[in-house]
Amino acid sequence: DRMIRDAETSIHLMSWAFYDDATGWETARSLVEKAKAGVDVKVMVDGQVSMKGHHNGPIKFLEENGVEVVR
Repeated sequence: DRMIRDAETSIHLMSWAFYDDATGWETARSLVEKAKAGVDVKVMVDGQVSMKGHHNGPIKFLEENGVEVVR
């Protein structure tokens, strides 16, 4: 959380998954906030895991708000 909050130029994050739970949404919202503030935000997630229904919400939110997501 601190590293996302303190980022000034870029955040390149690799994660196995973003769950559709409080932690997943909190992280997604923080990343979108940073992207809207001009920070270069890119996220990489496992392709097979990210296609499962319980991961779609936060990942879709990231994409819809300008965060590049690579599966």
